[in-house]
Amino acid sequence: MDKSIKLFVLFLLSGMLFGGNLVLYPNVAYVNRDYNVPSGYFKLVLDDIYYPSYGDLSVFSSTPVYVNRESTVVDHQMKSLFELINESIGKEISFKSEGELVKGKLEWYSNGYLGVNTGDGITLYNLDNVDALSLTSTPTIPVKREVYTILGYANQPSKISVNYHTSQIGWEILYDLDLDDSTLKESAHIYNRGKESFDGFNVRFMISEPHLISSYRGTPILMKSYAAASPVEAMDANDYIPPTASTYRGSGSWMYVLDKPINLSANGDVSFQILTRSLENSIDERIEWDSSWGSCWRVVSFTNDGSETLPSGKVRIYRNNIFIGEDSLDMLPSGDEVSLRISTVPEIKVEPKQTSHTTTSLGDQTLHRVSMEYTVHNYDSLAHEVYVKVRLPQYLQDFSIDSTDPSIYKKGDGWIMWKINIDAGKEKVLKLSYSYKTNW
Repeated sequence: MDKSIKLFVLFLLSGMLFGGNLVLYPNVAYVNRDYNVPSGYFKLVLDDIYYPSYGDLSVFSSTPVYVNRESTVVDHQMKSLFELINESIGKEISFKSEGELVKGKLEWYSNGYLGVNTGDGITLYNLDNVDALSLTSTPTIPVKREVYTILGYANQPSKISVNYHTSQIGWEILYDLDLDDSTLKESAHIYNRGKESFDGFNVRFMISEPHLISSYRGTPILMKSYAAASPVEAMDANDYIPPTASTYRGSGSWMYVLDKPINLSANGDVSFQILTRSLENSIDERIEWDSSWGSCWRVVSFTNDGSETLPSGKVRIYRNNIFIGEDSLDMLPSGDEVSLRISTVPEIKVEPKQTSHTTTSLGDQTLHRVSMEYTVHNYDSLAHEVYVKVRLPQYLQDFSIDSTDPSIYKKGDGWIMWKINIDAGKEKVLKLSYSYKTNW
């Protein structure tokens, strides 16, 4: 048989990918991809692997293999529109919507909608109806592309497993909160911003950040997975370079919350619904001011009445099957309450003011007494019920609350809350006094 025909037959029979494993962390993935290799000498060229400078790929093989990093090329990778928009959150943007020029601060982006604060609260704009979008983000990012060659010898047709990390693949928890039927749906959303597809891959979802093996010091940042365009090819013995080291191996352990095979296309997304829970007895809509926000918001609050902690994720809020806003949910233990912001309420303003700060010497310590006032203004033509939440400096030594006026409605770890009714065009003053000590 002609040598070239023999090599072609070997490629057809043995030069194929046949699945692997993905361990998905919030912002990075550990990839284990399997290759069939022919008997005899073989070569596998990986020419599109993106790693940080401290990175290296590892190979599992039943026989010794030689791994050679041949060259490094610096590419300028184009960012996706999704990445550019997310990098512009918190910055000023401009665009045209229905022919009108819009300028404002981008507060968030979700589900194809831009949440833009133009000075009169947040307005939603459908990205499909936006023209001439101007963003401040840099459109490209420099990344290093490594070219690797794996050489080996197999006594019989077998497999090798190539392992690496990539920041092009990750996952996040997404929640859909339906205000009409008071349900919260929790889903796992996998995203792939890389060039390669993953068909029939086993997947492990991780909530924690990765504990990387010794070859990967620190969390990978600028990495992109290879395109897997180069098949394993058989080699003539005269072209083979003898291995200089035994098999490269990696090890590590992970805790996972889900294990399920997936088909994930290049630049694709996959979502899996995890659970649906009823919030019929715990959901509440209200106007709330939080001292960490600085402004009043219309919020949706609910209590985690389940037995397990809800992991961190984005919460998309719907009414009448229409998306009305989103907010982030930090890890929520069982029994705790969360307030999700929908839109600002400019008609209600709260002005905090320190009215006094006195000190008393206690020898080698000083006692501090602080009095605060929070003036709530209602500039609306309607009366409103307002929740006022104040974060407390409990990190101070011997911190204690001396008095509040009126009495507080609710108290939590590091905060207090008032619930007040305020008539149209009126204002109310809330008072708080606390004390603490310093060692001087």
